[in-house]
Amino acid sequence: EEVAKALTNRALCYLKLQRWKEAERDCTDALARDPRSSKARLRRARARNELGRFAGAKEDAACVFELAPDDTQAAAELDRAVAALEKAAEREREKEAEAAAARASEASAEATS
Repeated sequence: EEVAKALTNRALCYLKLQRWKEAERDCTDALARDPRSSKARLRRARARNELGRFAGAKEDAACVFELAPDDTQAAAELDRAVAALEKAAEREREKEAEAAAARASEASAEATS
């Protein structure tokens, strides 16, 4: 458990240095040693949000938020991950709509020629 605490503390240092990958790695290692560590899970959520790994960030933040619904940091990381996932889904829907419109336009052009 002491190793897990040390890794979690080092992850905080990495977060402050914006070394997101190292922070995520240390938190993952800390959670392997102490799966109940909400600090490690929350710090990993932050690192994952910064790395663009929003699904993992959402999962981590939701886990902390479920245990501590008054935790404002967990709520913020969860909101950030959910918003990013929704934005990515919207972009994907727009791409699909554009592709469908292009196919329909091509089909229409071929039908009139």
